[in-house]
Amino acid sequence: MQQLSSASLGPRLTSDAKRGGIAPLWVIADEEPLLALESADAIRSAARGLGYEEREVLTLSSNSDWNQISVAVAAISLFASKKIVEIRLEPLPGYPRQRGAFGSWLHSDRPGRGHRDCDGS
Repeated sequence: MQQLSSASLGPRLTSDAKRGGIAPLWVIADEEPLLALESADAIRSAARGLGYEEREVLTLSSNSDWNQISVAVAAISLFASKKIVEIRLEPLPGYPRQRGAFGSWLHSDRPGRGHRDCDGS
């Protein structure tokens, strides 16, 4: 996984979009909520420019059913062929465990999914 600063995100998205696509997974983490929000806005804007017309937001905690992610990714509406699935982790006292759970889920070999690194390879 490559780390980018908020300042380098815009040029990276522009470059990737010119090549025909952006990375399939983005993890946004910042202690400054405004910078995290601006980064998410930039990614969503680039995705919309590439035809991602639908967006689903999931807010998960350590007690959530993490299979919601698989369901959301698999469910495409009749009106959109590409979809953004935005996952927000609630900042609870168990937050480090949530990040670990998300990482474990992300790298697991789920049915119908091969193992993929965060950069899509």
